[in-house]
Amino acid sequence: MMNALEKVHLIKELYELGHDLDHRSLSLYEVARSKKRVQEIFQQCNEPIFKKQLLAFKTRIQPEIAAQEFARETHYYHSYRGFFLNEDNLKEALYAHPLSGWAFLHDPQRGWQIWLIPAPQRTALISEWNFDIEQSFNWLLHQQQLSSCLKSDHELQTAAATLSLEMVEEKLPAPSINTYISKHEIWANTQVLPVQQKFETELQTVTPPAQLDPVNSEPEKPQIENEEIVATSDIPAALEFQNLSFQVSEFSFAEARHHNLFELSLAPESSMQHIKMAWHYQKDIDWTSQPVYLAEQVDRSGRFSHYCMLLGVTEWQQAIQLMQLWGQQENGRIVAIKTMSITELGTNFLQLDSLYQTYSEQARFIWQREDYCPFIPLRQITTQKFIVFDEQEANFNIPLLLLQERQKLRVIHGEQRLKLSSTEQMYPCLILKRDQQINWQLIHQILMDFKEPVAVEGLYAAILDKALDKLM
Repeated sequence: MMNALEKVHLIKELYELGHDLDHRSLSLYEVARSKKRVQEIFQQCNEPIFKKQLLAFKTRIQPEIAAQEFARETHYYHSYRGFFLNEDNLKEALYAHPLSGWAFLHDPQRGWQIWLIPAPQRTALISEWNFDIEQSFNWLLHQQQLSSCLKSDHELQTAAATLSLEMVEEKLPAPSINTYISKHEIWANTQVLPVQQKFETELQTVTPPAQLDPVNSEPEKPQIENEEIVATSDIPAALEFQNLSFQVSEFSFAEARHHNLFELSLAPESSMQHIKMAWHYQKDIDWTSQPVYLAEQVDRSGRFSHYCMLLGVTEWQQAIQLMQLWGQQENGRIVAIKTMSITELGTNFLQLDSLYQTYSEQARFIWQREDYCPFIPLRQITTQKFIVFDEQEANFNIPLLLLQERQKLRVIHGEQRLKLSSTEQMYPCLILKRDQQINWQLIHQILMDFKEPVAVEGLYAAILDKALDKLM
């Protein structure tokens, strides 16, 4: 086990080796020796060392990603309510949740602040501003020492132990993240399966919580505790929601009836192709206190199919179970589930663009697949490539790589993906934000060193790596 001093020396040596390789005229032997030494250091160093180096980089150019990944490494990830730039949105997210929780507020000029709800119905505690995200979190740990105000992930997982492995899938609920996501740290540091192979295996691939034993646990179908089935005569023919009247009908799959799950639809002439709605029956409904659950559904090939909306469920564990059950009947899969209040949603679900904006900006994650990429409407993208180069062949699981500059999203990589279909409304995407480190000149320089055709994962990783180099 390396001590702290040894780790510091190794990291310093890495920087020196990198500088020599980039800036010194080395012989072929010296180049080979230096590269071999770099590989040896990588093998010696454990993953947390590199995560810490990446964290310093990401807090500067992609703070939303840094906050998400930092929170994931804490013992209080399932109480984390997200990353916010706006104080009002942060308050709404914290106070809307029935349990205690915490969130990051970020300001480029002042740094990081943590807001903590120590108990239900309590006013938030607020840390001082700090440019170091770890120092900010130390404040939260101090508050936890004083009052044990948060439940640990282990405590929450124990409480949710009735969830089956397949329902839990890769992890328990994940909090809100911004569209600017990363892929498993950086794709360059991961083993990427061929996409078709990955799709064929991912429905069966489960990484259960630490306290469960995947070796001794048999895969099982999603299990939901049976509820008392209500009499058909008790089910209303119509349901009033957001001043609209929805027709209530039974789903075609038998499991829905066992769990009091019913389909909601507007009149046929007002049908919405971008969303499907379900209601978990409740006799007395107080919509003002009800959360809404929204999910992204894809078909078997990976194309976006529609949003799913679930009403009538107060607990996120049950919402995950019911949505997974529902999604499996659609001959596809759910890739992410979020929640928000009725007030936040309003009637924004009636149109695709307004639903997308609300879902991406205000809704908070409770679950997502490990390989999740958010979907974005095609009409919000400037599809013509700014830099022309040959791309690898694409399939429907491949995301677009986009660069946001001001209010426009421009395609870096995605020409082949866009050609696959003329009927898709939504596309999976990775979004980079233009700033001092990431710009078109940097991307052009990177592409000059790439052998065509270019794969999106390689390009994405190379851009992040180069931006990291510029910061060091």
